[in-house]
Amino acid sequence: MKLYLYGYQNGVRSSRKLEAEGGRNVELWWLLGRQQPGYKTIADFRKDNRSAFKGVFRQLVSLMRDWDLVGGKTLAIDSTKIRAQNSKKHLPRRQAGNFNKEKIDRQIAYIDGRLEEFFEEMDRLDEEDDKGADTKEAWAVISEKVQTQMDRRDKYEKLGRELEQSGQKQISTTDPDARAWYCIEISWKWATPYRRWWTKSTSSSCTTRPPMRMT
Repeated sequence: MKLYLYGYQNGVRSSRKLEAEGGRNVELWWLLGRQQPGYKTIADFRKDNRSAFKGVFRQLVSLMRDWDLVGGKTLAIDSTKIRAQNSKKHLPRRQAGNFNKEKIDRQIAYIDGRLEEFFEEMDRLDEEDDKGADTKEAWAVISEKVQTQMDRRDKYEKLGRELEQSGQKQISTTDPDARAWYCIEISWKWATPYRRWWTKSTSSSCTTRPPMRMT
């Protein structure tokens, strides 16, 4: 517990980093009596004593309140955070954003694969039912998963129809006028034999057409 409190005070929370500090930090030599626990022991101690950690933290807050170091009052702030859903960073993995036909087909294919796995699981549950096993809870879970994937498939099929009807190459779920831009940057570097310095020249090009996939 002393090691963890020291780590929280000094911004060291990783069990491996705490292990390293215990072997080289003179303050921890004194605090731990020259004991040097391994990272696995440190991690297991936190996992096995969660309630004790909560109690220590409550006592610490109470002590700081008695010393007038904290007021113990609730403060509220209000703010608005708006994420740009059409940014290049989020497009590959987030459902919201821009979709082209290739991306929609890829999502539908993935969903079909997941549904096939769930149907195989249903066949296995049928076999267990025949043996008299209690599969009521398992059926409820797998049915919910199937319904979720079917709803997702319907959504992507609807996006595909809207994309086809629009005559565009992309469709946005957040802003009808938004389009994803794919930028390619080409750079050259060279050095002269007489002067020891590097020069870099860069050219870039942006287009709404997705980059070619190398096979």
